[in-house]
Amino acid sequence: MSRHICLRCIGEDPYSCKEYVIEYKGGITSKPILYEDSDFEHCINCGVGQGGYHHLYCESEKCPCCGGQLISCEYPLSYERNTRDQQDT
Repeated sequence: MSRHICLRCIGEDPYSCKEYVIEYKGGITSKPILYEDSDFEHCINCGVGQGGYHHLYCESEKCPCCGGQLISCEYPLSYERNTRDQQDT
């Protein structure tokens, strides 16, 4: 199965993306929800394994704020930068 290379981790680890922070209005931040599924060992959209971070723009990733689909959620301001990028700025 062919997958696009994640722009957050540049494909360093296909089974877990880099740790990152989701930024919300008012300066609130949250860690993402780790992948856990009793039916599939790997995410059917991005391929991440159990307990890993979804890759950028994965359609299966859930928003920690509302529980809906993160990629289409109106709550986050940003979820693209990883924690290493934030420490460098």
